[in-house]
Amino acid sequence: MKPVTEAASHQLKLDAEAAIERCYSAFSHYPPPKELEASPLRDAKALLADLHSAPLRSLPADRLDTYASFALTTVGSPADYKHYLPRILELAARYDFAHGCQPFVIMSKLNLAEWPKWPEPERKAVSDVIAAAFAAIPTVWPDLVQGFDWLDLGESVGLQKVEMLRSWTSRPSYGAAQCVAEFANECLGKFPRLQRDGQSDALKDIMRWVTDKETEKLLFDYLDEDDKSGSSIIEIALYAIESLRRSTKN
Repeated sequence: MKPVTEAASHQLKLDAEAAIERCYSAFSHYPPPKELEASPLRDAKALLADLHSAPLRSLPADRLDTYASFALTTVGSPADYKHYLPRILELAARYDFAHGCQPFVIMSKLNLAEWPKWPEPERKAVSDVIAAAFAAIPTVWPDLVQGFDWLDLGESVGLQKVEMLRSWTSRPSYGAAQCVAEFANECLGKFPRLQRDGQSDALKDIMRWVTDKETEKLLFDYLDEDDKSGSSIIEIALYAIESLRRSTKN
C-alpha cells in the first residue's frame, strides 16, 4: 500500500520552514550594512536602497537579486552577505528563480566567503536549510528539480550527496518517484562524460543509489500512476536504470 503523501508533503514543508527559522536566528547578530563597498561597475547607493526597501524577511527577490548575484565579487563584504544569507536561502528553499538565489550562485558565494572558517552553528544552520530544501523538491515537482545543482551545493557545505538523494526514496510519493526518474534519466545522459572524466567515490555512490533495487522499487510502485497521468518519465527511467547497470559493469 502506498503511504498517504499529503501528510508527508506537509511535513517536508514544515521541516524546511523550521530550518529557515533556525538560519535567521543563527545569523541575527549580523546587522544590515549602512553602506556598501562596491567597484565602479556597481551603483552602491541604488543597491543599498533596494536592500533597505523592506524588512529582511519580506525583502522581494527582485530587490535582493542584483546584490545576491554580485555579492563578494564586486560588492559587499562577507559580513554583509551573512546578514542577507537567511533570506537568500529562504527564497532558494521556495525555489525562487532569481539568479542570486540559484544553488550554483549560492555555492560560489559561500566559497568566496571562506565557508569552512565560519562558526559551526552558522555552518549547520546553512546545511540544514539546504538538506531540507532538497528533501522537499518532490512537493513542487514538476515546477523545478535542479537535482545536480542542489547536490553540488549540499556537497560544498559538507552534506553527503547519496544521503540527500535517500531523502527522496525514504519518503515515497508520486512526486518523489518523478524526481528520482528525472534524476536517473539525467544520470544516463551524463554517464559517458563521467566515464571519460573519471568517477569520484561520491559519483560511484550516486550510481549505486540510482541502480539500487530500492530506487527501482519506488519507480515501479508509481508506474501505474504515471501511466494514468499520460506521462512516461518513470518508464523511461526504468530503462535508464537498466542501461546504467550494464554500463557500470563494463
